[in-house]
Amino acid sequence: MEEVEIRLMRETSSRVLALMKGDIHTADTNFPPDQLEKLEKNPRLKVSAHNSMAPCYIKMHNLREPFTDVHVRKAFSYAFNYESFIQDILKGRATRNPGPMPQALWGYPTDLTGYTYDLAQAQAHLAQAQVKITRPIEIHVQSEFEQTVQAALLLQSDLAKLGIELRVVKSLFPTIVAATRRPETSPDMWIHWVSTYYADPENWLGDIYDSANWGTWKSSCFYKNQRVDDLLRQARSQVAQEKRAPLYEKACRLITEDAPDIWVYTRVEYPPLAKQVQGFQFCPVGTGRDFWPLYFAAQA
Repeated sequence: MEEVEIRLMRETSSRVLALMKGDIHTADTNFPPDQLEKLEKNPRLKVSAHNSMAPCYIKMHNLREPFTDVHVRKAFSYAFNYESFIQDILKGRATRNPGPMPQALWGYPTDLTGYTYDLAQAQAHLAQAQVKITRPIEIHVQSEFEQTVQAALLLQSDLAKLGIELRVVKSLFPTIVAATRRPETSPDMWIHWVSTYYADPENWLGDIYDSANWGTWKSSCFYKNQRVDDLLRQARSQVAQEKRAPLYEKACRLITEDAPDIWVYTRVEYPPLAKQVQGFQFCPVGTGRDFWPLYFAAQA
């Protein structure tokens, strides 16, 4: 293909309709299950499944009360119904990722279990918290991605059982990113994915949890643990993977214990393609789509 036209289509329904009508040849892979089913059944299209390294994060603002208290953060981590979200809402089209980086990558502790849905545990941590929740908490979602709205509503329902009011605020990714540059304007909570910009633990642990990166959207939990900072910087100073991996494993365990974010799942990508498009090769780095090898099949 000598030329590619990329159109900005904010609504999921618009992208789905354009694919089904043949107005576009491919689109973002992040579709809700009900829309994926429509695409899979459409005779114009072919849809294939590919494991990614794009975990979903529910951010918590660690510099703003009540998330300054680790027990509050752990309570929220225990209050999310991971199994229901993955199996009932995503229809099993994702894999649980209980830690702060993709578990398929080196440097992830293989025995890390993370947090499970347990409202009794959540209540126990709220009782231990020194900071009490005295106001509604806002969670910002990306309105163009229905999964973020559904995740927020699920969390809202269970937090209500604990007497916590969660307000869902619909926004767009660029708007949220602009707000995350400063602790004063960053949301209480928000939901996003971190794709594989480069296949190294730094893409997640370093970019997100090294306090030197505050002011970036990835690091908008504003987490700081000096031991973690030291481990990450030590790992960056090494070249050999066998020396770096244990340092990331230690950092991963410390971060998980501090619960700065809620870690939900890793996406399975379902790129939709018009049937005449050939040569597609999935890659977990970047958006998973490379236009260079693509070509159109000759018309019969």
